[in-house]
Amino acid sequence: MLVTAAVAKFTEGAWVVVIAVPLLVLLFHRVHRHYRNLHAALALHPPPVAPVAAGPAEGEELPQQVRHLVVVPMARLNRASLRALAYAVSLGQPTLAVHIAPEEAEADRFREQWRAWGDHVRLETIVSPYRAVIGPLAHYLEALHDTGPELVLTVIVPEVVLRRSWHRPLHSRTEQRLRRALRPLPGVVVTSVPVHLSE
Repeated sequence: MLVTAAVAKFTEGAWVVVIAVPLLVLLFHRVHRHYRNLHAALALHPPPVAPVAAGPAEGEELPQQVRHLVVVPMARLNRASLRALAYAVSLGQPTLAVHIAPEEAEADRFREQWRAWGDHVRLETIVSPYRAVIGPLAHYLEALHDTGPELVLTVIVPEVVLRRSWHRPLHSRTEQRLRRALRPLPGVVVTSVPVHLSE
C-alpha cells in the first residue's frame, strides 16, 4: 500500500518522502559516524596497569616531551614584526626569523638592517623572484618539518588590528592564508600576535 501510494502520488509531492527522507537519513547517519570516529580518535587511553614504560600512550604527549622551534616570518623590520619577534623570544624556545625577498639585493638590504638592529636571533632569507610569499614560506616550513618531524613548529605572525573596519580589506590576511597552506602538516601551529593601531 505504501509503494502504491508513493507511485500514484509521486508527482504530487510523494517524491519528498521517497527520495529526500532516505537521503536525509543517510546524511544524518554519516554525520553521526563522523562524530563517533572523531571522539574515538581523540579519546584518552587509560594508563596500563603494569608500568611498562614511563611515557604516555600513543598520540598522547607530556608537556616536557614537546620540543619547539619558533619561526617568525618577517616582511620588513617594523613595530609589528619586532613585537612578534619579542613575543617569540619571550617563550624561551629556539627561535628563527625568516625573510622572503623578491631579489638578492633586497635580501642583502634586509640582512644589513638586521645586523644594525642587533642580530639577536638567527635569520634565514629566501629569495622569491615572483614576489610570492605564502608558497615559498610554506615550502620552507615543510622542509624544516621534514628535517625535524619530532619538533613542533610554532609560526608566529604579527596581525595588525585596525580601528576602522573598512580598512581591513586593504590588508592581506597573511595569517589565515598561511594557516590554510600549513593545515595538512602535523605538528605545525600558526598563531598571531595582535598589534593595535589607532589609525
